[in-house]
Amino acid sequence: RLVIGQGITMSGEIESCDHLVVEGTVEAALKGASVLEIAETGMFYGTVEISEATVAGKFEGEITVNGRLTVRSTGSITGAISYKELAVESGATIDGKINPVGGSRQASEKKSQKPKAAEDLPILRAAGQ
Repeated sequence: RLVIGQGITMSGEIESCDHLVVEGTVEAALKGASVLEIAETGMFYGTVEISEATVAGKFEGEITVNGRLTVRSTGSITGAISYKELAVESGATIDGKINPVGGSRQASEKKSQKPKAAEDLPILRAAGQ
């Protein structure tokens, strides 16, 4: 667990950090982490690939969340956003390109599924008919 405290500014690359808590300012590329928490006072600028993220502060850049992305009411995300699950509280701000992880594949699969014709559906009969 790495905590970047309020008033601290850090820049560079962060790798092999299981849980990153940002209360200050970070300008970085984050890879190989599991959980990112950006507190209300926190700001993150850069690129993130992560399993789970909670944003209560400010994020600018490109974020890919392979699990759940939660944006709190005080949170703000600007940039390219990819997620598997998305939870957004009322009052949050999201500005940019938003895509589900693997979204283009899922969308094309849904389009290729034809609705069943009426003659293909089973006939339900009431008792006694």
